[in-house]
Amino acid sequence: MSDKNISDYIDKAVCLTIEERYDSWIELKEQCYLIGITPEIFLAGKKKSENDTEVLDLFDHIDIDKLPPKYEESICYPSWWRFPHAFNAWICHHKIIKKAFDEDVETLLLLEDDSEIMPDFQEIFEECRSFIDNNKWDMLYLGWYSNGNLKKIDHKYIYKIEGGAGFHGVILKRNVMKELLKFNPVGPFDWICGKYIHNRYKCYAIYPSIIMQKDGISYIEGGGHLTKPERNSK
Repeated sequence: MSDKNISDYIDKAVCLTIEERYDSWIELKEQCYLIGITPEIFLAGKKKSENDTEVLDLFDHIDIDKLPPKYEESICYPSWWRFPHAFNAWICHHKIIKKAFDEDVETLLLLEDDSEIMPDFQEIFEECRSFIDNNKWDMLYLGWYSNGNLKKIDHKYIYKIEGGAGFHGVILKRNVMKELLKFNPVGPFDWICGKYIHNRYKCYAIYPSIIMQKDGISYIEGGGHLTKPERNSK
């Protein structure tokens, strides 16, 4: 058994948090401490008035009421065009990735406030450590939605991912960060990765996920309830 934990493989962890789910961030932060991660918060919310200086000081991103610009290659998924929420999430992820890249971060763990650390995180991570040590990967999903896009390799818990989605528990190497910063807002960053990054870089996922998302109200879908896929679904 190694004395290394997940923190030995990441330079920075950031949790995208919205104002309405701040309590979830507090709960997730405690879970992260137990596995050796000390995440930073990136807080997004809505400015109440032009003179709301307290909010301006508190938030890392003030939500805007605009839909994304249209590009020829833009996603056609309804929520991208129905509400400004997904565009705000894109802006937040872009800010997080750019800040990490500008700080010369080599490996960045992205979390979201409704992420949940699985009880067997440490046990499964230990089984994956030799693969992670070989450093022959560019993205590693600890939590994901593969939508049938996992490809078996010679490992009990590691699969090649070739599509799918999810940004609630993923490690990005610096080369992927650099590539993602080139994209216009043509769709959510997890969709961009599934469409443009997975087939060009060495992207893998741990199965079953060791970070999941909680069922609940979806900010992106405009406040509707969203049931998350089962942990053991591929």
